[in-house]
Formats: sequence, structure tokens, C-alpha cells
Amino acid sequence: MPRKLGRVTGSSAGFILPSIEIGETTGDPEKRNLRAPDVSFVRAERLKKTQRDFVQLVPDLTVEVKSKSDRIKPLEEKIKLFLELGSRVSILTDSDKLLVTVYRPNQEPVI
Repeated sequence: MPRKLGRVTGSSAGFILPSIEIGETTGDPEKRNLRAPDVSFVRAERLKKTQRDFVQLVPDLTVEVKSKSDRIKPLEEKIKLFLELGSRVSILTDSDKLLVTVYRPNQEPVI
């Protein structure tokens, strides 16, 4: 039974995040702060009509799945950015080490 709590998207969905640098131009498509987590969730009350372009909001939940070619540090930096801009929870999975780490704003990560 669908509950219509929100929308889950894969890595093909991107989010135009607010700029954290003062004076950065956000109108130029080449300078947008565009990010795409592997998986994301946005609560229904925060969604507007479906858009075909990238949306200008920060997802409530992000998930990053470390592939064999990924390095942990850039993934952690991406997660930190999402949390700083308003995500409530971020999850990092590392299948090489069989670890799942949950990140929340202003809290230590939980493994």
C-alpha cells in the first residue's frame, strides 16, 4: 500500500545545492553546486510538482555506496556537505570492509 511519504531517487537524480561560498554565481549552469547521491529521499511535503530538471533542494536522506574505485575521503566530504546544507541523515556503505556508517548533523558517525 503506497503511503506517499516522499520520493526515493537513484544516482540519476541530481540536486542543486545552496552555495556555501559567498558571492558564488548560482544562475550559471556551469557554476551550479550540483550533486547526485547514489540514493536519496525527499519528504513529500518538501516536493513540488515533478520537474524534469535537477531540483533546487537538499534531500532529507542520502546514501553513498563505495565502489571498488572510490576513496572514502571524497565520499565523507560529500556526506559532510549534504549534512551542512540540511540533510537529516546520510549513510555510507563500504562493502570492502562490510561496514555501514550513519551520519547525522552535529553527531559522531555511528558504525
